[in-house]
Amino acid sequence: MVAWSANGLKEKRAELVQFILDLDADMVMVGETWLRPGDRLCITNYKVHRSDRLIGVAIAIKKHLRHNLLPIPGLQLLEVVRVQIKVRGFGPMNIFPVYAPPTRGFVVESLQLFIPL
Repeated sequence: MVAWSANGLKEKRAELVQFILDLDADMVMVGETWLRPGDRLCITNYKVHRSDRLIGVAIAIKKHLRHNLLPIPGLQLLEVVRVQIKVRGFGPMNIFPVYAPPTRGFVVESLQLFIPL
């Protein structure tokens, strides 16, 4: 798994796609996408899940890996995409890129919506 801070994907989309394809990572978490719902982000052999609320986060997962997108009801202060992936021999794992915009603050109660503390 790899994490990449984009600071805006519109200008760096080709760079990100090439990075992912060269690395051949199973999963790539991307922060600060700045994408909007109508913006496309397609990566060959990957399924991309996104949150385009304010700043935006995304996770690209190889299509052959069994996973599900899990909703997070009530989320307001954080940018999050949560997926559950099936790992042979370990059972399901929840994976999520999280971005806390500095202007909105970071509230532990927000984490409790998707991480039992």
